[in-house]
Amino acid sequence: MPNPSNVESPILVIGPGRSGTSWLLHALDEHPDCRDIIENHVVEGLHFEIFENWWCKQWHWICEDEKEWRARAARAARAVLCEMFPTTQQQWVMKMIWRGKPWAFVREVFPGARFIHITRSPVTAIPSMMDFMGHKNAVWQEIEHAETEWLQSHREAVRLRDQGAPYLRIKQEDAVAEPERVWNEMLDFCGLERRSMTDNVTNEINPAQNMRGKLKLGRPPMEWTMLRRATLEMSRELGYLPAEVDITPEKPVVVDAAIRAQAEQVRLDNKRLHDEVGLLRQENDRLQRMVENLTSAIQTEAREPARV
Repeated sequence: MPNPSNVESPILVIGPGRSGTSWLLHALDEHPDCRDIIENHVVEGLHFEIFENWWCKQWHWICEDEKEWRARAARAARAVLCEMFPTTQQQWVMKMIWRGKPWAFVREVFPGARFIHITRSPVTAIPSMMDFMGHKNAVWQEIEHAETEWLQSHREAVRLRDQGAPYLRIKQEDAVAEPERVWNEMLDFCGLERRSMTDNVTNEINPAQNMRGKLKLGRPPMEWTMLRRATLEMSRELGYLPAEVDITPEKPVVVDAAIRAQAEQVRLDNKRLHDEVGLLRQENDRLQRMVENLTSAIQTEAREPARV
């Protein structure tokens, strides 16, 4: 949580929701030197009140120097966070997900921020948005709305990267398949001491109702051919479609490339299941040896003559 010594340098989780952002916050909160704060709109709210509300054109009555009043606004945002979420913890992390954030102001408020962009394939992320968010607002049940939110949120996150902000991108799929590698990669990026990953890091966090208990199996994907060209372009940018795919208005993404992408996901899923089966077999062998040793010990004791 923020305090005067660390408030300028948070870890900010960016990108669209339903991509593992709650898991990422939970995972970092497991580190003893890091604490998360609840998702909030403090920075966006202050930005609106100070720069976009009806009275904002009258700032010159108080301060004619634009640089100075922007600096005052940034200090005000930091002060609110320190007062609302105080702690002495070394590092803090907060979600700034979805689109439409005042990113220029965000970087003024947090000049030392590091950004973790967590991604998820659109063929599973968009159905999850429609499922989870659609229960709260019917507009999310429309594929066009969910797809636009996915696309625009990623565009803003990638723009921060291109502007030179400290940036790490991780895939939700990698976090499921290789949690320890992703965990260590995040700790290194955040400047946190490497610690053993706890069992809690691999827990399901905030799943959609119909996916509870099925995280490792994965959500059934939608068809790539249902997505718009701009979404396919971003999917290629994020590594979910082969780099050689030619996406132009005259030549939409070739179906076999989409099939290859889905086949690769199936291969990764099969590998993950194979590894899990291997671990279960090892545990079964261990338990079987334990039973055999106990049985042998009981039989040996039964054969020994009773001691007087």
